[in-house]
Amino acid sequence: MGKGRPESDLPSGPVPEGEWFGNYRPRSRQTPFPPAQGRGRTDSHIYQSADNGQTWSYFAEIGDGKQQLNETALLRLSSGKFLAAIRSRAGDVWLSESLDGARTWSQPKLLTPPAIHPADLIELEDGRALLVMGNRAGP
Repeated sequence: MGKGRPESDLPSGPVPEGEWFGNYRPRSRQTPFPPAQGRGRTDSHIYQSADNGQTWSYFAEIGDGKQQLNETALLRLSSGKFLAAIRSRAGDVWLSESLDGARTWSQPKLLTPPAIHPADLIELEDGRALLVMGNRAGP
């Protein structure tokens, strides 16, 4: 189990009382996290903390590695469903969802053309999810 708050690409906040989820794409072999079960450095890994971010453990992976996903924005909706907006190495954004507490994820679906990233997600008061992204393609 890793110690300390992760250096995630995008932070995630508390889920139920004291439980946190965060994503991490290792940029080097020295990380605060335990190994991601032999997965590559370009996959989107989900880590979990049950003690308000004091310790972290590997929890799940989004995608099959083909898209080389990273920079994951996680959102837990009030319904309990999780959404993930994920940048790929190609610079486009993919969307995936989990209906089982972030344990398993749907096959990511392409959402944007290249150079439209990073993405972030928030839940609106009426329960809809709002996705915002940057335009890296220029004016």
